Amino acid sequence: MQFEVLLITAQEERVLKSIKAISHTKFENLTYDLMLCLGMRNVIWRSPGPDGGRDIEGIVLREDPTGELFSESWFVECKRYAASISWPIVYEKVAYAESNRADVLLMVTTANITPSCATEISKWNAQRRGLRISRLDGPQLEVKLRSFPLLLAKYQLIKGPAQYPVSFQKIASILAVVCTVAEAELEIAAESVAADAAFELSRFVSSRIAQVEVLGRFDIAAKRKVAVPLWLTGLVELSQNLICFLAYLRYVIRAKGGFKVAVAPTPGMSLCLSVDLGVGDLVIGDDSDLVVVGMWCGVQYRISGDDLILWEEG
Repeated sequence: MQFEVLLITAQEERVLKSIKAISHTKFENLTYDLMLCLGMRNVIWRSPGPDGGRDIEGIVLREDPTGELFSESWFVECKRYAASISWPIVYEKVAYAESNRADVLLMVTTANITPSCATEISKWNAQRRGLRISRLDGPQLEVKLRSFPLLLAKYQLIKGPAQYPVSFQKIASILAVVCTVAEAELEIAAESVAADAAFELSRFVSSRIAQVEVLGRFDIAAKRKVAVPLWLTGLVELSQNLICFLAYLRYVIRAKGGFKVAVAPTPGMSLCLSVDLGVGDLVIGDDSDLVVVGMWCGVQYRISGDDLILWEEG
């Protein structure tokens, strides 16, 4: 039993060490995905700050004892630090969060919170101010991430295929549902939005599974471009990542036609697309299956007016 405990501890140390070694941009992406996994809604990037970082905001739903739901506005600050986080570092973010009427300021960091900082946070929250301060520091962040093996694989936080506890159950169940719908649609029509989604999803997921088996991780940098299918117009070719995500999105919103895609001029993005969704339901932020597919594809998205803005990670 003692040997097993020591082995688990060593693996945890390797994961935390791997988190500290990734770039700041990748750490922000990891935090963004973690917020989605934890159930945060309407997750978006804020404008780049003075340090160039793109921190995060979103909505968390709470339920009171009567069953009434209410929402909280959360601001998330990402700090990939080696040294401990002191109170001045936290406090400098408080004014901005308060001025934007956030309910909660969440500090996500690879480092530890100093004892004096933890004391100041407790004092702040005990005074029942309008803004509550929360934190996910090194050890807590480790625990949260281990609850989502998909993120461990996606961000290469454990070395070696045998160490990856990646579950394919969720993505397999999504694909099974899409295939069932496709079969029903093809019985009454020659074309099927679900069939297009099933084809792209099965092709892409099989390549991701192969990456995990061979590399022990997702190869986010590999963005193989292929000719766009007939239901996509505006560009000649796109990566399989983006095509797979768009095919599933088209199925989710039950679009009757295709998508018109254009490159969106967005500073700091290597490739950002604007998608004219046409007829369809734009309320997609709370679709948990779409979140899972987006993580497998390495695609992030937000709604801007009548368009969907999406970009590839990495």
